[in-house]
Amino acid sequence: MPKTAHCPRITRRTGQSTTKADHDDDEENGMHQLKDNLIAKMEKYQNKQQHSIDELTEMQLRNGEFCKIVGSLKSAQAEIVAELKEHKLSNTNKFAEEQLNALQKKIFKMEEYQKEQEQNIVGLQKTVATLREIASRSVLAERPIPRKDDGIFYYEVTIIEESQ
Repeated sequence: MPKTAHCPRITRRTGQSTTKADHDDDEENGMHQLKDNLIAKMEKYQNKQQHSIDELTEMQLRNGEFCKIVGSLKSAQAEIVAELKEHKLSNTNKFAEEQLNALQKKIFKMEEYQKEQEQNIVGLQKTVATLREIASRSVLAERPIPRKDDGIFYYEVTIIEESQ
């Protein structure tokens, strides 16, 4: 503002005169007030920014913790999957072993049955050989063999007396 001669001013409201010094004081007070308002706004903005930075830092810390948790969960999941595969393999092996045992039991029973049948065959062969030595025998039947039907007929025979 250009310097002017010191002239008294009259205000319209009060009718009092003001000097340039009063005007400069008012201007300076206004500037201080503006400066104080600006400082207050800047402090408020700075506090808001600091609060945002603090929240961001806290979120980053939580995010880091969350990442650690996710990592540990993935590790635990991998261990569980490996363990389940191991159990599955173990169960498969147990099932195969049970099947093998069942087959071995079945084979053992079949071998026992085969031995029994072989003994029966040997006994029958001895009986046939004995009967061949004796030659033919005659048997008296209660009923005669039917002549009209062809086929094989079975009868129970009771030996009453053996001749020598």
